[in-house]
Amino acid sequence: MFAVSRHRFAEAIEMLRAAIRIDPFSPWLHNRLAWTLHLDGQASASMELIRKTIAQFPDRESTCLYGSVILAYNGETKQATELAQSLAQRSPHFDLAGAAHAYALACAGSADEARVVLERLQWLGRERYLVRGFTSAAYLALGDHEAAMAELYAMDEACCPWFFQMLADPRLKPLHGNPEFERMRAILPAMEAEVEQDLEMED
Repeated sequence: MFAVSRHRFAEAIEMLRAAIRIDPFSPWLHNRLAWTLHLDGQASASMELIRKTIAQFPDRESTCLYGSVILAYNGETKQATELAQSLAQRSPHFDLAGAAHAYALACAGSADEARVVLERLQWLGRERYLVRGFTSAAYLALGDHEAAMAELYAMDEACCPWFFQMLADPRLKPLHGNPEFERMRAILPAMEAEVEQDLEMED
C-alpha cells in the first residue's frame, strides 16, 4: 500500500498478485488489488475482480467497502448502496464505511440521504479524529466541489494515510484543473524528486 500511495501502481499490482498466489483465499488481498486497479484507471479489470470477490467473500468488511465504492463509480448503484449500508450498520464507528455509504447514495441519486450521512460524520469529526479518506469523493458526487476540497485540506493537515491515494482516485476527476488540487497533486512528485536528489548526493 506504500507503493500505491506513491502511485506506483504497476509495482503494487505485481506485489498483490504475487501475494494472492501464495494466499489465494485472502479477501483483503483480492479487494486491495481491485482498489489498486481502480486507482490505476483499469475500470473493467477492477469491476471484474470485485464481482468475483463479492461472489466469493460477500460479507467481508473489505469486500463491502471496496465493492461499494467500485460498483457505485461504475454505475451499479443499487448493489453498491446495499453493500455500503450493510457495512455501515455492522460497523457504525468505521468512518470509511459511512463515507462509502454516502458516496453510493449520492451516485444513486439519493442526495438528501447522502447529506445526512455526511453531516453525521462531520459531527463525529468535532468529537474525535475522523478518517476522511472517502468523504471528498462523496461531496464531489453531490456536486459540492468546495466541500470536497475542504476535506482534502483536512486530510493533508492531519497527514491522513489515505491522502495520496485519494489524489489518484478517478472519482476526483472533476477536480482536475483546480489550481489547489493540482498543487496537492504536485506534492508527491516533488517529494520523490527530492529523495532522488538526496540519494544522488550520497553517491
